[in-house]
Amino acid sequence: MHNDLSREAPGNNQSTKRALKMIRNLTPDSKILDIGCGPGRQTIELAKSSGCHVTALYRKCGEYYGYVLYILRANKV
Repeated sequence: MHNDLSREAPGNNQSTKRALKMIRNLTPDSKILDIGCGPGRQTIELAKSSGCHVTALYRKCGEYYGYVLYILRANKV
């Protein structure tokens, strides 16, 4: 259903940044868990915007593994 899409859910980078601003006491030492990350577009934005360590979980992680590594490197995350 979501093949070849960069994002599997509604939203955008601005929505992710807006949500991060709502979290009180978020520091660079905080840890974020992104459950159901799909291809990882929002995961990347979480890492870039928060400066925190982000762990992404997806039930079909092997499906996107190479793609996510490529995107992480391209975004210097």
